[in-house]
Amino acid sequence: MSLLSPLTALLVAGVAVPALLLLYFLKLRRKEVWIGSTMLWSKVVEDLQANTPFQRLRASWLLFLQFLLLLALLLALARPIFGTRQGEGGQRVILLVDVSASMGARETRAPAGSDPKDDASGEPVTRLDRAKGSAIEMLDRLKRSGDEVQVMVVAFATRARIAQTFTSDLRFARAAIDALQVLEEPGLLGPALRLAETYAGPEQAGSAGPMRTVLLSDGRFGDDRTPSYAAAEVEFVSVAQRGDEAADPDNVGITFLAARRDLLDASQVDVLCGLLSTAAPLKTVQVEFALDGQAIDSQAISLEARDPKRPAEGLARLRFTNRSGGVLRINIPRGDDLATDNAVGLLLAPPTTATLLVVYPADDAGPDEYLMSVVNELPLYEVETWPADRFETALKSGSVQSNRGHDFSAIILDRVSPSAVPDAPSLSIGARPPVPGLSLAPSEIENPSRRVLSWSRQHPIMASVGLDTIAVADERRISLPDERSEALALAEGGPIIGVVEPRRGRRHIIVSFDLRQSNWPLHVSFAIFIQNAVDYLTQRGSIEAGQMIRTGETMTLRAEPGATQVTLTGPDERTIPVREDGAVTIGPLDRVGAYEAQGLPAGSAPIIANLLSETESNLQPVDSVAIGHEAAPAQPLDRSTPRELWPWLVALALAILGLEWVVYLLRARWR
Repeated sequence: MSLLSPLTALLVAGVAVPALLLLYFLKLRRKEVWIGSTMLWSKVVEDLQANTPFQRLRASWLLFLQFLLLLALLLALARPIFGTRQGEGGQRVILLVDVSASMGARETRAPAGSDPKDDASGEPVTRLDRAKGSAIEMLDRLKRSGDEVQVMVVAFATRARIAQTFTSDLRFARAAIDALQVLEEPGLLGPALRLAETYAGPEQAGSAGPMRTVLLSDGRFGDDRTPSYAAAEVEFVSVAQRGDEAADPDNVGITFLAARRDLLDASQVDVLCGLLSTAAPLKTVQVEFALDGQAIDSQAISLEARDPKRPAEGLARLRFTNRSGGVLRINIPRGDDLATDNAVGLLLAPPTTATLLVVYPADDAGPDEYLMSVVNELPLYEVETWPADRFETALKSGSVQSNRGHDFSAIILDRVSPSAVPDAPSLSIGARPPVPGLSLAPSEIENPSRRVLSWSRQHPIMASVGLDTIAVADERRISLPDERSEALALAEGGPIIGVVEPRRGRRHIIVSFDLRQSNWPLHVSFAIFIQNAVDYLTQRGSIEAGQMIRTGETMTLRAEPGATQVTLTGPDERTIPVREDGAVTIGPLDRVGAYEAQGLPAGSAPIIANLLSETESNLQPVDSVAIGHEAAPAQPLDRSTPRELWPWLVALALAILGLEWVVYLLRARWR
């Protein structure tokens, strides 16, 4: 506790306290009255016989109460504050306000510190409403403190933005807080702390005052790594109802969704949907499935909590027949605290067969027999083979299309190095595409039978691929460009398998050696590698899983030829410019739902955005937020911001005044 105006209280006390005591030291000046006898007035006679104007101070309840009354008023004048005061003079405050999807959870009970009946007749209060109320109350306290204060407001979800730069006019900060809205996307604390740290230096605000960083959030974040913050200690003000003020949050959300067509029967679609529930009494929940607006199934899914400290979980499965594609929607038909995660959707592509092109040297009769024996067995792929001269002619004319008149899904270059980079993903074997920075060079070791030393087992291309028994007689190695490339397999002398993924180009996989110069085609791992590589290049896995985008993320699409911009209409409206290469980056989208796009090729399906976030659907309050090697404990606003106590002291003074009046009346009656 500290005092804001101690000097004022001392000056007033120097006058008021002696004056009060003087009233009890001075003798009363009485009027002379003639009476018949002094027997009953002995006390008065004693006072009249005194020779001095002062009397001895006697114990008195009235004096004690009046002294307490004066003390309470003097303390009120001193303006005591309760809480930690961040030094003397000016201070700078950064308010980090969480606006992620979980902050839209509607609290059906009254906020902390208010009468529960306040919300009975009004609208439910969201967590963002509580955060905004706490932030505004903090501004009011800072304003009453009398210190010079500069405040900055940062709003964050997946991304962070400055809602208000440092300002000493707290009206601007208040207006910025009032204008904040919930974004239906996951929350990440790292970007917010990095942005705040950039502006935390004293030179940014023109002040060397102490720094405070206050986080107003429910504490649920999806950062892959624990964020760090070196500017100041973070004060975490929890806006989730805690303790006895609220029951368990009532929410059931969809946190996972995947759909895949059967490889043997492409008309069959398998759907997997994950559920999470913080509604403790709820044991089952109804899940509805619809395709293009028509209901196809409804299931009662059991919910089970494997850990008492974690929310309950459930899993919905569905298998149905679909030959034409469409929009699949999954819905939980119940009202709860957070509606954003109750419905999801994805676009099912119709069952199609991708087309592969295998290019072989012009002086050969055909591609490598081992290679074709694997490629021809790939399910759901059509294969065409071209000699190198035909491919070069088509490449120079700018029309590399299949016999059916459409673009190839991927190109396999068997010992052929084209004159230009193909406008399609490619797998080069014993050759290389002319990607800048990519080359094949002789290894530094002359070994007719090189062994594979290591390979990246985590990469999707190398999944379940074993190379420990592979020997390679080809001495060439891959020299990869520095940007967005990765060596997938290393042999004596350098990399022999690599992948290049330019930011604005196609993926290219390179195998440095001729298959005829190794024993790899004789191993089952070769067939697995070709299947993985082709699926990776054509992105068959993501297409068969359905097309969708998570809020807060981006996706890149090809715009309609000649289009300069793409316009999205739906839950949100925006216009996105088209890049010079004809691509357009959609997102990040901050509203769930379906978006219609103008500027994409004719017949393009809608873009569907889903939340699908376990951290946002989990509405249980947290005790602390991990920042660096420390944990910021959840605390109410009273502990994070100094609170002035003078209103309570004035109320105490009034109570003492009433008590003093009662004591005076009783004494007068007893006399």
